[in-house]
Amino acid sequence: MADANSWRNQAYATTTSAAEIFGPWGRVVGEIAILRQQWQPTVSNTNVDGSLSASVVLLWALQSVPAIGAPPVEATVCATMQKPSAFNGKLVQVKGTVKSGFENFSLSEGDCGPVWVDLADDKYVSPPPKFKLLRDDNFAEFERLIKANSTAKVTLIGRLDGVDEVKTKTYVRDQQKHRGGTVSAVVGSGSTGFGHLGQYKARLVVKQVLTVGPAPASSRRLQRDD
Repeated sequence: MADANSWRNQAYATTTSAAEIFGPWGRVVGEIAILRQQWQPTVSNTNVDGSLSASVVLLWALQSVPAIGAPPVEATVCATMQKPSAFNGKLVQVKGTVKSGFENFSLSEGDCGPVWVDLADDKYVSPPPKFKLLRDDNFAEFERLIKANSTAKVTLIGRLDGVDEVKTKTYVRDQQKHRGGTVSAVVGSGSTGFGHLGQYKARLVVKQVLTVGPAPASSRRLQRDD
């Protein structure tokens, strides 16, 4: 039967491997494995080994920690615009050029797009995302470029909301009859789309700016022309 020190070395090795695979939760898993071993009785002079193997403890520990979130789906603006509903509600990683202007904050890739862009901490986003916006150095640089040039070349991670067809509906409310037979009412319209006037088929709710840099000069010229 392997002694406690030998098993502990194996558990520490498992901790390192788990951390590389699962990130921070992996290290927690390894540490739980070590504690689990310390709780097991040591049985001598018998064919029964009272110590659980590191692999068994790892499986036990994985059941004791929260599930690790799935990685984002790598997508393109072109692919998302071909069938937005196929990506609806999914966490995606997508590259492109963000443009900001009057009633415009959108992501495009060449001739594909635009996809409306919202930030995860915008209280008006509905449904609200289950994550927070990461305001790190990349996001600060993104904000700086948008303020300076109204555009930036980025790789973004966020939730993609999409519909294959934007449908609009007109409604009438607060209808009132007045003396003389006149009628007044409030007439409005709703849309299944996103962004300004609900005209966009897809929206990206940004969780993280993964990479950021200046947009090509051609993109900046197009933005000024808009």
